Amino acid sequence: MSISFSCTFHKGINPDNPSDEILLNTTESSCIQSQLIKKVTATTGIIWFNTNENAYIISVPTATIDSEDLGITCNLPLSLKKDGLKVKFDGEYRKYDGIPAFKGSGQEYYYLKLTHIKKLK
Repeated sequence: MSISFSCTFHKGINPDNPSDEILLNTTESSCIQSQLIKKVTATTGIIWFNTNENAYIISVPTATIDSEDLGITCNLPLSLKKDGLKVKFDGEYRKYDGIPAFKGSGQEYYYLKLTHIKKLK
């Protein structure tokens, strides 16, 4: 099943096997133009909708117990836009040029350009 979004997906999610992987082509996404901060691979996070930023975010705990990277997704497939969904992904964190409406201590906001994402059970 192919899914059309602001980019082209090489492989869609199979409803019979929700852990199927999605490979993403993100050349058309508008938020990938900002400065590259870091690349990540096989990173586990949780998807949730941030009402302050009006966007889906992948939250990833970092090295310390009270800090997290918050990736405002540039190209999250519609089928994965579900609060509390655990995923493993590869991607690029890029400089977030907005001012978060709320930023807790230890939280870092980035744009997140996904290159690969897999739903976990």
